[in-house]
Amino acid sequence: MARIPRKFCANLCNHLKKIVVSSSFINRHKTAPEYFTRDRKLPFPTLIIFLINFIKRSLQSELDSFFQTLNGALTPISEVTKSAFVQARNKIHHDAFTELNQHLISFVENNSTMKTWNGFRLLAIDGTTLRLPKTPKVIKHFDTQPNATDAPRPMAQASQIYDVLNRLSIHAALNPYRIDERELAMQHGSYIMPNDLLILDRGYPAFWFFSWILSESVQFCARVSVTSWSEVRRFYQSGKKEQIVTINPTYESRKKCLAYGLPLTPIRVRLVRISIPGAEDTILMTSLLDTKQYPHALFRDLYHQRWGIEENYKTMKSRLEIENFSGKSVESIYQDFYAKIFSMNLTAVLIRPVQAQIDKDESNDQPYRYQINFTYALSCLKNTIILIFQRSRPHRLLRNLFLLFQKTVEPIRPNRSNPRKKVVRNQQTYYTCYKPTA
Repeated sequence: MARIPRKFCANLCNHLKKIVVSSSFINRHKTAPEYFTRDRKLPFPTLIIFLINFIKRSLQSELDSFFQTLNGALTPISEVTKSAFVQARNKIHHDAFTELNQHLISFVENNSTMKTWNGFRLLAIDGTTLRLPKTPKVIKHFDTQPNATDAPRPMAQASQIYDVLNRLSIHAALNPYRIDERELAMQHGSYIMPNDLLILDRGYPAFWFFSWILSESVQFCARVSVTSWSEVRRFYQSGKKEQIVTINPTYESRKKCLAYGLPLTPIRVRLVRISIPGAEDTILMTSLLDTKQYPHALFRDLYHQRWGIEENYKTMKSRLEIENFSGKSVESIYQDFYAKIFSMNLTAVLIRPVQAQIDKDESNDQPYRYQINFTYALSCLKNTIILIFQRSRPHRLLRNLFLLFQKTVEPIRPNRSNPRKKVVRNQQTYYTCYKPTA
């Protein structure tokens, strides 16, 4: 255990704590200049730490448990009412969590070695929908999804750009329901770099969208529908493994390109066929044209890496209950969403040194590689995250966390394939007045 470096994680935690308590950070993200100028039971840093502590239960239970941990008490402490908390949270803006997340990403990228794929930062872009509390203001802001069996349901569109190899959400965005997912993806534009490779699912391919990606000096690999382009259809029918073709803008893509100031120049792309026994062939379209540097054999595993963002959304919804919002206002929805994105990223970073040591200690005669159980790691961070931000030297605390992570690993079983079962499940609805107390 002594071999696992704690200094990097301790430095990260202290770096984030300094930001949270800094007057410049507080002034940027309080909603009025007169707020947080006097001593209160819920100052700005305390509110931030409370909101990143994976809130899922009733507010009063969460508050009492929070102050129990903060004060090292044996029993919950009823120090702040939920009404006082609601009034206090209205004084901070959700941008505090997005900025905090960017500080975390920058620190990790600048102070550690990041995993890459053939020199590229491997990023997946994907979106999901989130069910929201049914209030007039929420419906007005986010819009609704038509429902054949019930009244229209308030929904939001979430999108993120996700580093699949390092398990980090580089940037996330929450928007009204009826925004196109490709336009949502463009909100991530300032967070991509020339050394990035984007992996995209079937909902994204379009000439204008590829033109935008290439204009950012970024590469892409996307799954495409057989009926999307005539060039793709002919390639699919030819039975070839790969082919370089040229795609031209459609009428709709021309309009989009002109609207966004994108070039209309035809784009040369490479089509790659991925054959899976017992399943329909998958066709990928990529800007990686060099067949020697990026041979056909690389692409099956490359596209499979996209599954990381699907697992990330599953963790958000089923483990963190991201739709289980702690408030009914528009701002509280944004706060909860971005706070949990930050907390997931912090968890991913804290398990990195332990996972690196597990990888290093593995012998060649082991039948499987092992990975830390991420769900268990999230549960370990509940309330512990409070102490991490409270203590000036969290080294011993991190050591105890690392011991827990190290003991809870699971085997990685490659090439497992289970047929997808199309089962309609009753979606769980979270009611504020019926939240669990424990």
